[in-house]
Amino acid sequence: MTRIGCRAHDYGKLPAAELAAVLHAKGYTGAQLAMPRGIAGIADFAHITGEQLAEIRTAFAAQDVEISVLSCYQDLSAPDADARRAAVDAVKRTLGYAKVLGAKMVGSETAWGPCTDEEKAARRPLMLDSIARITEEAARLDAVFAVESVDVHPLCTPELLPQLALGRLLTEGWIASAEEVEQISVCAEGLKVNIYLNHPLTARRAAAQEVSSCCTDNVALGSPVEVQPLRTVPYLDVQPEWVDALAAAMSAGLPLYQATHAVHSCFVLHRGHIFCACEDIGRHNALDKAVGSVLLADVSLSKCVLYTSGRVPMDMVRKAIRAGVPALVSKTMPTVQSLELAQEYGLQLLCGRKHPLTSSKSVG
Repeated sequence: MTRIGCRAHDYGKLPAAELAAVLHAKGYTGAQLAMPRGIAGIADFAHITGEQLAEIRTAFAAQDVEISVLSCYQDLSAPDADARRAAVDAVKRTLGYAKVLGAKMVGSETAWGPCTDEEKAARRPLMLDSIARITEEAARLDAVFAVESVDVHPLCTPELLPQLALGRLLTEGWIASAEEVEQISVCAEGLKVNIYLNHPLTARRAAAQEVSSCCTDNVALGSPVEVQPLRTVPYLDVQPEWVDALAAAMSAGLPLYQATHAVHSCFVLHRGHIFCACEDIGRHNALDKAVGSVLLADVSLSKCVLYTSGRVPMDMVRKAIRAGVPALVSKTMPTVQSLELAQEYGLQLLCGRKHPLTSSKSVG
């Protein structure tokens, strides 16, 4: 069963029964629940009672709203040992709560706030140590722990790093074409990618602008450079058999997904045939690797169709538009805002495997 969910505390901090009823009335069947932010009477993760957990589980079950993600966003790379220990303990405690609530998984970020390169290097082993201790507890409880890498602590699988970097520059609007790139180099440890352009980047006047992150109330720095404007993508007559080929390839799965069932995939179809396929821990990374692979092969993105395994919020649509592909296919459904953005710039969205969507049709 496909469930459409939301971040529960966007609708306020309410008693459990009232919050669940609001979500149900809005048409949601799933929720990302951060209990201290969404449930009245809960101030932190350390003092949640069994009665409160039972009340939450009963309230959400009565409205058929699944707790898809039990959020416990902590700074897992905090330099202060006591603060990091408290963060790890909070996540471990929440893993136990998830079992009581029937939540599908517990999620946390890797870090809070922007970091310098030196701070990132110092924080990385702390983050990995925290994750190792949390996953031990998750294994003991037979629970699922999900890590969200924030932009100040990017995580990716180690393959295709040049393609990832090149694709990221294009889909984030830092460059308009691969012709602007003179050289890409990866350090011996595979931890840093250097990209040399044939022109300077224009600094953004409001480089310190803050934008909300996609999943929490934290903020991240906006782009430090002026980005390329969105432009209408070219039209391509996407054939039904092309979509069938992509769906079949996605259904078969790539090696890392078959081994873990914990990564995203992105396929590229060119002239009716699968051109390449990329995997990564993040759906944005997988798409960027696929786009970068096409660029390095000197193939026109205007003749390509992308298929992503992930959901399609506005940032994924924006990436596809900046890549200049005519169509983005996904087995999941887009948001209304994503659909409207795609229509504005002529991007064909084909979701649910086969059927193109328009704003007049339901995306639920």
